[in-house]
Amino acid sequence: VGLRVQTTRKISRRGTLYGGLGFAWLETGDVLAELRQNWAGTFTLGWSWQQWSRVALKVQLDGQTSPYRDTEIQQLGDESMQLSFGASFLLSDKSVVDIGVIEDEWKVNVSPDFGVLVRYQRY
Repeated sequence: VGLRVQTTRKISRRGTLYGGLGFAWLETGDVLAELRQNWAGTFTLGWSWQQWSRVALKVQLDGQTSPYRDTEIQQLGDESMQLSFGASFLLSDKSVVDIGVIEDEWKVNVSPDFGVLVRYQRY
């Protein structure tokens, strides 16, 4: 079971601030059951700058708590945070392409060191 709340706020003619908080109640399972936390949380904080009518530049910070506890395996027991830079390109009134790069921050080696995002969305 999970819940996520998101909000967006226009802070200037071209700038938008957005964020979200979420949590998930985790069911016990067979894999590493003795180490599993009962819940995990996430957050997002981002800023979008719409300099041009069809392009928005973005920077975003995402973080997650660990779903496991009491383990020396850093990838399982530590929180993680990622920083993303990218842009959204409006192709038409109903379609957008997002392109970005993602870098692990704070406690490196918990999440992938580097990632690339390419997403097409049609409304």
